Amino acid sequence: MKLLLKENKNKYLSCDLNESISADFHCDAIDLLNYVSEQSFDAIIALEVLEHSPRIWQLPEVFYKLLKKNGVLYVSTPFYLYHHDPHPDYWRFTEEGYYELFHKYFYLDITKIIFDNERLKPVHFRVKATKRPNT
Repeated sequence: MKLLLKENKNKYLSCDLNESISADFHCDAIDLLNYVSEQSFDAIIALEVLEHSPRIWQLPEVFYKLLKKNGVLYVSTPFYLYHHDPHPDYWRFTEEGYYELFHKYFYLDITKIIFDNERLKPVHFRVKATKRPNT
């Protein structure tokens, strides 16, 4: 993803808690406003990030503030998965959970990846969240 974005002349910044991983910022995503100005990004991509953030209820507002007008947030999280690295691994999210967390700040398009064609056995969620105006 990073190479593709850079090849197309997009600015790409990364954040990771693990200091042994090459990243622009080593912090929890909740703390990004300490390093980056509000309305800095057209898009935020947070793949397999949310479940590792201890104060998940603060992230929607942080993402909202970091995004420019009409900004888009792409999120994915596992659902039907064992407790996994990197630790800590705090949360699992349902469609209702995503809605409750993000609807104040974003319009949501949620895709549920299911197991064995059974609607009640989701294994993964992908979300495209578009910033609401003037929340």
